[in-house]
Amino acid sequence: MASFLQCLYQIYDPLHRLSEGEDVAHVADQGFRCVDLRKFFIPTDQSMWKPTKTGIALRSNEWPTFKQAIDNLQRDNATVANFTPCFLNLDHATPELIAACPECNPYLSTTA
Repeated sequence: MASFLQCLYQIYDPLHRLSEGEDVAHVADQGFRCVDLRKFFIPTDQSMWKPTKTGIALRSNEWPTFKQAIDNLQRDNATVANFTPCFLNLDHATPELIAACPECNPYLSTTA
């Protein structure tokens, strides 16, 4: 949630430009323009980001309702509003520690 809140501006700007009739980069999901809130990863043998099944893709007309729910959550729950993203914690001080983070790397192997 904290990471999401920090990157809201990256969603607002394209959506605003789109509402102004500007052509912006977007993700087409079955032919609909959408805000893609899924986690992405780069497969080992590829160079392009691929979406995971974790998250959602909202059509642009669904965004205002979702955004209002986020605003309400922040307003009504100070704990949620004050979360810190994992990548800002001390356990992300080295590349090895970042690589070991299950939040940043949800597909870490759990077998030895």
